[in-house]
Amino acid sequence: MKTSRPVVRRQVNSPVQRLHVFAEKLDGGRRARGLDVRSTAEIINQALFHAEVRFDRDYKQFREEGLFATRLELWLRNVTERRYHEAMLALLARLQFVDAKQIEALYRAAFRRVIRRRILDRYFKAGDELAGAIDESVRMKLASCLMFSVTESFDFPLFLRVNSLPGLRRPQQLGENGVHVGRITPTALARCTSVFVLEDFVGTGKQAGKALAKLVGKLPKGKEVVFTPLLILETGLRALRSMRSLHRVQIEPVCVIHDDACVREDGAGQQGAAPAMIRSLVHATEDIVLQRYDATDDPPDNAYGYQGCGALLVTAHNAPNNTIALVHHRAPQWSPLFRRLHHSKDSL
Repeated sequence: MKTSRPVVRRQVNSPVQRLHVFAEKLDGGRRARGLDVRSTAEIINQALFHAEVRFDRDYKQFREEGLFATRLELWLRNVTERRYHEAMLALLARLQFVDAKQIEALYRAAFRRVIRRRILDRYFKAGDELAGAIDESVRMKLASCLMFSVTESFDFPLFLRVNSLPGLRRPQQLGENGVHVGRITPTALARCTSVFVLEDFVGTGKQAGKALAKLVGKLPKGKEVVFTPLLILETGLRALRSMRSLHRVQIEPVCVIHDDACVREDGAGQQGAAPAMIRSLVHATEDIVLQRYDATDDPPDNAYGYQGCGALLVTAHNAPNNTIALVHHRAPQWSPLFRRLHHSKDSL
């Protein structure tokens, strides 16, 4: 008498294992429909790799809510229909994460490509840059400059550390919409040789534009401001360069995030299936995503992010409010992928 072998069932106990099972099922359905698209398994495996080496190490906010694999599983469970799962994976594949090492590289680039270069061009002649003591000479010139940030999100201690810049004047904040500009004395502006303003991220340019306009209003005749955001959306850059009140501001960003890296409601300039899938997901979930989580919550008023920017960006410090809300906003029936630490009524 033959006996049948016992069926050995694979134990699926961890979020990573459950994500792999999910990928197998979704890819099986795609193959059955004859679709030739990037596989779910590939996208999830890449995301889990980046989680191990970047996301879990660097993202600072709400660590108590679990590692990335746990958050990804919960995020995918927010929806039940296959088409929306595919849209979430399309979004995940396009999401840009700026990790801590990349942020340090941006801080170095802001100094070396913009501030240091301007000092060299103004005070030194060709060939001086090769001199052994040029860095010390640049630091001495920089000591007579004024440096500001728009908000507290720009990490000046990190900027000074990664660029080895001891002994400089204490940088100041212009504040949201320039509320602290009144603290800057006319004497300080008159005596300084240059004015540099830095910021970590600019979305629409609304807040930065107001702060810069107030600063320009206090500048002595003949002086200009150099404004260097580390990251800026292309739409924000256009807005700032079109403001007449900023005619004495030279805008030199380190990195511009172009329109085609965002997903906006109007779909202008975007082709392919992925943006359309993501827009369908945003519309299908916006009523749930935009609900207030609790009494301390300041929920987004636009599912595409502040003023509909449609950014697909997260940094090690936070998720900008210009990023599509379903990525970062926690609601009673929605678990985010990178929960944002918000400030009441903040906007960039």
